[in-house]
Amino acid sequence: MKSLVIIAVIILLVAPLISASEIWSFDNFINKYKVYGSATCDVQGIKPCPNELSWQGKSIKFKFNLDSLEGLTDTLKFNFNVVYYTNYGKDKDAILDIKLKKYSSRIAVNSTGLYSIDIPKSQLKIGKNTIQIKGTNINVGYGKYTPTVVLNRVSLENS
Repeated sequence: MKSLVIIAVIILLVAPLISASEIWSFDNFINKYKVYGSATCDVQGIKPCPNELSWQGKSIKFKFNLDSLEGLTDTLKFNFNVVYYTNYGKDKDAILDIKLKKYSSRIAVNSTGLYSIDIPKSQLKIGKNTIQIKGTNINVGYGKYTPTVVLNRVSLENS
């Protein structure tokens, strides 16, 4: 009986580690130091992507291909790591919309750290997919003191 309890505890501890598998990750970011407005990045390609949502640009689209939907959990996690944040002394968070097909979620960023959004598997398809991060209250243009978010990694994983 004691060995069955130990086995059950091990399964409960290990199961979340097995199911949380990374589908893709992207960390090829650079600071372009120029206004780009909107950028599209191929997460499976080699071209770098702008890292900053601020006066330089307010939207980054992450394109990726899926060969199959088998093995994906019903809900996936889109993660993005913020390594720098400022609001230039204003009482204002960076409001980001995360979009995929007809799905949209909004998150307020007010510090550095890892942020995660749940995405339904039903919003993915075999072939080309795009996840967009868009700053709704970020103003593009030189001299704009707008909320600034700098990314260094994004990923999509099973939850």
